[in-house]
Amino acid sequence: MKQLTYHFIKKKILIFNVAVMATAFSPFIGDGGINNFLIGFMIFSIYITLGNFIKLYKKDWAIYLLPFTLLISGILHISSFRPSSYLYGLLFILFFIENLHLIRYSQITIYQYQNLIKILIYSYFFVLITQQVMYLVGIENFFNKIFATGFKFNALATEPSYAATILVFLFYSYIKNMELIRKETHITDIYKKEKILWFVFIYQMLTFGSSFGILYIFILILAFIKKPIYLIGIILISILSISIAIKIDFIPLLRIFSVLDAINFSSDGFSDLVAADHSASIRIIPFIYFIKTLDFYTLFGKGTDFSAIFFPTIIPGINDATMGGGLLPSFIIDNGIINFLLLIIVIFTNGIKKFFSFTVLALIITLLNTSFNSQLFWLIITLLTLNKHFAITLPAIDNVFYLQTVCSESSSTYYWKSLRNNH
Repeated sequence: MKQLTYHFIKKKILIFNVAVMATAFSPFIGDGGINNFLIGFMIFSIYITLGNFIKLYKKDWAIYLLPFTLLISGILHISSFRPSSYLYGLLFILFFIENLHLIRYSQITIYQYQNLIKILIYSYFFVLITQQVMYLVGIENFFNKIFATGFKFNALATEPSYAATILVFLFYSYIKNMELIRKETHITDIYKKEKILWFVFIYQMLTFGSSFGILYIFILILAFIKKPIYLIGIILISILSISIAIKIDFIPLLRIFSVLDAINFSSDGFSDLVAADHSASIRIIPFIYFIKTLDFYTLFGKGTDFSAIFFPTIIPGINDATMGGGLLPSFIIDNGIINFLLLIIVIFTNGIKKFFSFTVLALIITLLNTSFNSQLFWLIITLLTLNKHFAITLPAIDNVFYLQTVCSESSSTYYWKSLRNNH
C-alpha cells in the first residue's frame, strides 16, 4: 500500500508540474515575461521531492555538469554576469532533473499522459474562444491580457507564438502516443477517431494570429506524409490555400512573406526587417548577426547576459537587458560551445529518438523563438522526454493493456524496475 501511495503522489506531482509549465496567467507575469507563479511553484515542487536528487544517473551526467559550466562562463565574464539570471536558469535545471526522476519512477501511464494533453488543448481552446468573443463584442481582454493590438490572442500562454508552439507540441505528442497505443500509423485513422480534437487544434493554430502557427501546421502535415502522391496533393492544396490567403489578406501568412523579403545578409542595417515585422525581427536579427560574424565566441562565450545587453542596442523597440533573441544563437554567444554541446546532449539523450523527424525541425524553429531561461523551452524538453520514455518502454510490453491489469505490488515493482534498467 505504501508503494502504491508513493507512486500515486509522484504521478500527481509530475502531472501538476507539466500543467503549470504549460500555462501562464497575466496577473503573475512580471518584468521580462517572467512567470512569478511558476517560480514559486518550482521551488515548492523541488522542495517536496528533495529525495529525488539523492539517486543520480550516469546517463544524466550532462545535465548535472551544466550548472557548473554555466557558472564558469559567468565568472569569466563578470561584467555581464547577473546572478539572478544564473539562479533562474539553475532553478529550471533542477526542476527538469526532478521531472526526469518522476518520469522514471512515478509509473505514470500513457493514458494518464494523454488525458493531461487533452485537458490542456481544450483549456487553451476555451480560453481562446473567450478572448475572441470579448474582442468581437468590444470588451477589453481582462482574461490573460495580451500586450498586442489587433486580432491576436495568447490563450493560456504569454504571447500568440508561444501559444502556437505549446499547442503544436501537445498535439503532436498526442498523435504519436495514439500510434503507440493503437498501433496505427496512418493519420486518417487517427483523424476519424479524434475529429473534434483536430478541429480544436487547427482552429487555434489559424486564429492565434501567429505566423509560427501557420509554419507549424505546414511542417506537421509534412511529418505525416508517407507516400509521394500525398505530397503532390499537399503541395497543390498549399498553393491554392496560399493564393486564397493572399487574396483575403490573411495577416499571419502575409507577415511571413514580408519577413522573408526583408531578410538581407549583405546589409549592415536591419531597418527593413524591423519595419516588416518587429516581433519576428527580435528572433531573426540575432541569428543573422551570429551568421555574419562567424565567431565561435570562445569555449565559454561572451558572458551570461551579453545578448540581452547587446542586442537592444541594434534592435529598436526592446528594453535593455530583457530580450536577447532566441536560444539559437544567443545561448551560444553568451555561454559558448561547451555549454551548447552539453545542452544538445541533454536534449538528444532524453527527448530525441530520430534525428530526421518533425520533432527536431519543430525544435529548431522553437529555439529561434525562445530562450534558455524560459518555461516554454523547458516545457518542450519535458514533453519530448515523456514522448521518448513511452516510445521506448511501451513497445517492450507484449500486451499494452497489461499496464492496466497489474495489481500485485511485488510484480508491479519488478516490472517497472526492469523497464527503468533497460531505459
